[in-house]
Amino acid sequence: MAITPRPKKHQNDIQTIDNEDRALKFIEGAGKVDQAPEPTIPEEPAKAAKKGPPKPIIIRGIDDELLSRLEGEAKRRRVSRSALIRMLLVEHLPE
Repeated sequence: MAITPRPKKHQNDIQTIDNEDRALKFIEGAGKVDQAPEPTIPEEPAKAAKKGPPKPIIIRGIDDELLSRLEGEAKRRRVSRSALIRMLLVEHLPE
């Protein structure tokens, strides 16, 4: 048995006419620069929406003494170094 291609999906006439009307309106409005809306600046910065897992970062240049203190505190709280750093940032950085 031979493999045949999928049948093509046909758009109905209403969708085609609607798309043509929208395209014509877009083209007609292309030369009208003065009708562009003014950009607005939000009063409060919007909180960024989470998109997937958090982005990993690398912190370099921590001296050995500070690293050992960090590891000791993380061990005392029974969390990872990364979790401790996040906890400390949340505690001490203003919102």
